[in-house]
Amino acid sequence: MTYQEAARSEVRAKNRLEAIPDALRKPLLLMMRQTRQSNIRDARDDIFPFVTRHFFVDEEVMAVMGSNERHVSLYICMLIHYILASVL
Repeated sequence: MTYQEAARSEVRAKNRLEAIPDALRKPLLLMMRQTRQSNIRDARDDIFPFVTRHFFVDEEVMAVMGSNERHVSLYICMLIHYILASVL
């Protein structure tokens, strides 16, 4: 890779990182750092299932609630903090 190619690659990577919501940026970078994969696509494949099943503080989430298609409510919320469930 030439210097110019590397510089363009860094600019593209920076632009992609800036497109990630602030609430997800830190957790995603931490997970990328912890993965044992050297290939970016393999690392993505490791992280994606976890991210899609979890919420993160300050993340904006959308909830669709309703019993049928005619009466549906859409809520956009921000996760402020976690409340740990107690085990009975």
